[in-house]
Amino acid sequence: MSCNTNPTQKSSTFLSKTYTEILDRRTFLRSALIAGVTVSVIRGTGSLARADDILLQAGPKLPPVAFGRVSAILTDKNNLNSTIAQRAYTALVATDSHFPEKLAALNHALESSNIKNSEDFMKSESYRDQALLDTAKAITKAWYLGHSGIPDSHDIHDNAHYIAFSQALMYQPTLDATIVPSYARAGLNYWVNPPLTIATD
Repeated sequence: MSCNTNPTQKSSTFLSKTYTEILDRRTFLRSALIAGVTVSVIRGTGSLARADDILLQAGPKLPPVAFGRVSAILTDKNNLNSTIAQRAYTALVATDSHFPEKLAALNHALESSNIKNSEDFMKSESYRDQALLDTAKAITKAWYLGHSGIPDSHDIHDNAHYIAFSQALMYQPTLDATIVPSYARAGLNYWVNPPLTIATD
């Protein structure tokens, strides 16, 4: 790989090889609680089945310094959002209770090999260690996809946990040209007519 390859390309390569605003936390929690009360009344169960575990118990612990360090190496980004980091770490632990130990092992491997970026990681022996690679995949996918685990649209009991939407890193490379996909901003059938100009549309 050329030495002048930009960080976005390197981290995207790692992601493909291994497989601006987020929702306000209080608003999301409030909505989850309201939904829980509603479902409780309808079902008579006394609690909502998940509501994403009431936003992962509504009190995620601060991620260890190692998580920020490892995340920066794998994504080639030193300015990762601390709030997203907190949510990502909490979601990864919720998906896999052994994640803290796996993170510690990966962090030790990166430190002992003096790995500074994703390209170094892909060239290292650690990259060929399946357990370490799986942990690296989980962290990278959490940052790029905005969730941990694997969502299942047909089952509310999947192991996925929401982290972020518009701040998921997969959208950053094209933000100068496209909006984060969410809804039709121009109204019904806006796509029928071609854009007037490239500059304004």
